[in-house]
Amino acid sequence: MKSNRNTHNHLKRTTMYTYTDTIVKHIIRQLNGLPKIEVYDILATLEALLLHQASPIVAAQFIRSHETHVIRKRGIVATQQLYYFLYDRCYYLNVYKYHSLLLPAICYKNELYFSHPTGEESYPLTKENIRTHLTHHAIQAALAAFLVKHKPTERHPITKRLLLLQLLDQIDPV
Repeated sequence: MKSNRNTHNHLKRTTMYTYTDTIVKHIIRQLNGLPKIEVYDILATLEALLLHQASPIVAAQFIRSHETHVIRKRGIVATQQLYYFLYDRCYYLNVYKYHSLLLPAICYKNELYFSHPTGEESYPLTKENIRTHLTHHAIQAALAAFLVKHKPTERHPITKRLLLLQLLDQIDPV
């Protein structure tokens, strides 16, 4: 007499996968071997790109958006002789440093610019622009108190990091 255990072996287990499950499995295979932190960076980039995409996704537009995002993270080409390089960043803003291939640094009126991490436009790093363009409710009170005492371009005497970014790093994103 056969045991119950062997009588069920002839039943083949089949799993029904949805279309989403199939896509997720394909993506996970692509991520095989990557450190977890890199996967989080990839997911954060995808999330930022999806924010400005229409539905359904058009691959050519998505790739163009990604190329713009990559330039935005590392540097912005203003003209053939002018560049904005990513200088520093925090959750609430990216700070870019102006650089010219032709003019010496002494000629720049304002060499630091900022933008929102997902934003398209850059603004000179001034008190007025900070008040106007950084309207996130979690930072408004701290930002107003900071701008009364400090300039946005003021740096920490030891680390040389912008005091504004140090302040914003201490505020939890909501």
